[in-house]
Amino acid sequence: GVAGGQSVTVNGGIRNEGSIAALSNGGSSTGLRIGTGTTASTLVNSGFITAGAEAKTTSQVSSIVIERGASLLSLINNETILTTASGGVGDLTAIRDLSGTLTTITNNGLIQANLTPNAAGDPFTAIPTAIDVRANTTGVTIRQVGIQSAAGSTENDDDGDGIVNSEEPLITGAILLGSGDDLLDFQNGFVLGDLSFGAGADRLLISGGAFVRGALSDTDGLLDINVSNGTLESRQTTQLAVTGLNVGADGNLLVAFDPAGSTSGGFRVNGTANLQTGAGIGVRFTSLLTAPRRFTLVDADTLIVGTLDQTALVENSPYLYVVSSGIDAAAGEIFVDARARTAAEADMIAVEASAFESFYSGIGSNSALLNAFLSETSRDGFFNLFEQTLPDHSGGPLMSLASGVDAVTRALTNRNSTVGVGETSAWVQEINFYADKDKTDTYGFRSEGFGVAAGVERGTDFGSLGVSLAFTSSDIQDPEAEAEEVLSSNLVELGLYWRAQGQNWSTWARAAGGYATFEAARTLVGNGLYLSNTSEWSGFTLALAAGASYEQNFGRINIRPEVYAEYFGLNEESRTETGAGNGFDLEIDDREGHILSSVAAINIGYGFGTEGWIRPELRLGWRQNLSVEAGETIGRFISGSGPDFRLTPQAIKGGGLIAGLRLSVGNELGRLSINADAEQLEDYIRYTLLLRASFRF
Repeated sequence: GVAGGQSVTVNGGIRNEGSIAALSNGGSSTGLRIGTGTTASTLVNSGFITAGAEAKTTSQVSSIVIERGASLLSLINNETILTTASGGVGDLTAIRDLSGTLTTITNNGLIQANLTPNAAGDPFTAIPTAIDVRANTTGVTIRQVGIQSAAGSTENDDDGDGIVNSEEPLITGAILLGSGDDLLDFQNGFVLGDLSFGAGADRLLISGGAFVRGALSDTDGLLDINVSNGTLESRQTTQLAVTGLNVGADGNLLVAFDPAGSTSGGFRVNGTANLQTGAGIGVRFTSLLTAPRRFTLVDADTLIVGTLDQTALVENSPYLYVVSSGIDAAAGEIFVDARARTAAEADMIAVEASAFESFYSGIGSNSALLNAFLSETSRDGFFNLFEQTLPDHSGGPLMSLASGVDAVTRALTNRNSTVGVGETSAWVQEINFYADKDKTDTYGFRSEGFGVAAGVERGTDFGSLGVSLAFTSSDIQDPEAEAEEVLSSNLVELGLYWRAQGQNWSTWARAAGGYATFEAARTLVGNGLYLSNTSEWSGFTLALAAGASYEQNFGRINIRPEVYAEYFGLNEESRTETGAGNGFDLEIDDREGHILSSVAAINIGYGFGTEGWIRPELRLGWRQNLSVEAGETIGRFISGSGPDFRLTPQAIKGGGLIAGLRLSVGNELGRLSINADAEQLEDYIRYTLLLRASFRF
């Protein structure tokens, strides 16, 4: 039908088995329009009807529109009706009936209205609506059923209803009803959107394991709700008046509350409320609890209640809170008592408990983050998010940079060709290392790095004096984080060293200072949530080391015991994270750490050749950490909410075995060697691969 045209009758109705798509950039779009003067008994969609828009200004986007003066009695959707828009659209509706004639809608597929941000990040101005039949005054029946899968299908069917998971019916977006006596009959699948019943004696039926989530509203209180088998997650935070409420043994009733507003919510039943034994109840919250409170789920004239399942209540409520339910028979009320869960009740390790109070206060300043945590009902789901809120605190930067510095120290422990007075020699070394710390009372880390070090030395009457220059780069990952979070560190170190050696003995000492830079990207990934921030900071390092060795040859076999001690200190400057906003971005203070260790090892080698030589060596030893302080991580949320937190890491203490292999080739003028080492301490392991060349000139 078109303006000025004549009436059109489509005998037998309209059937779509193909694709109808309308897309606009900056304007309105409509997929299928049934215009004034058009009469059709039914519309059957077994294909795709889509409308989409990229809109910066007010526009209307609809997949199906039934205009005033048209007539369409029923609509059956077996496939997809999709409406999408990004940016500041004014109206977004999948099915819009302006004629008031549409009385039956059956959904066996997908009806979706989706609103997403545009590239400019313009604010949302529309409410995605799946079905708008407010023009109807006689009553509308909306059913969601689904189509049985073919016999012998091998796809997953978790609920055993004969419809595989990928074919479960779905409605996304609000459903707006008119003034007639309406019926919403959801027998399967998911309905995600607010339900506005308008006036009239309305009914909501949930069966077949269907899941319905959204805020309910009704203008006259004439609404009867029956959840025989399935879940109703009622998201309105004010009390809704209804005429009847029944929750069967296989049903679940979840009710939302706003603790920052009031404890009023749930349902006022002007009639009978019946919750059968086995029925599950639960609560949802839209703001933080600041103190223990009691919330009324149901307030009925007549209350019939079986045995309340406390386990189901816990499973249907945020893990962040401890909840219990009760019945006030005299008042006809079902209530839930709720309070914040303590760190001890959550069985948190020490650093988690230290940060919990600050975390709890901080998430209230970020609605997206708060909703993500309040939607997690299991311990695993809660900790999957919570672990991502904690910053680096386990000594990863200290131990990672220390691995690179230790590799420079190893370059001095090896016995080298003697440099005579006035002679010069040089060496260069490539460094690769990997370190892994397990989770204990603090989180672990994984570190991978590489580096290059070089030195030049001059022979004197009292030994060789040398200058070393080293660069180390490493990436440190948090294995507890869901996303690939990486802290990158770079260190440039300038050092002085001395060493001397006789016929069998060698001794050496070094001191070095360095400048380190750090970059971190911290991310939180949850269901429908992605937050990411970055930070940059710098630091200074100090390295001191000294050692001695004695080598004895027995023909082709050489045995060289060695001992040395080394100290590495790291001072990190403060930093402020940016990018994710309140509730996640942190301000972290200066941090100081150090590690002092000693090593005793024995090297056993075997030489091949005469003038030139090839020498494999086996290295066995013990590293003892004498003092390790990774440094407290002290910080706060930039929102200013909550107290400071102090994360005290568990030091990598004690000692552990060292084992390595070395292969050297060369002569009196130079040497090329490759070292592979491993060291194992409790809850910590490190692997190192060194390639070193030295020469005289």
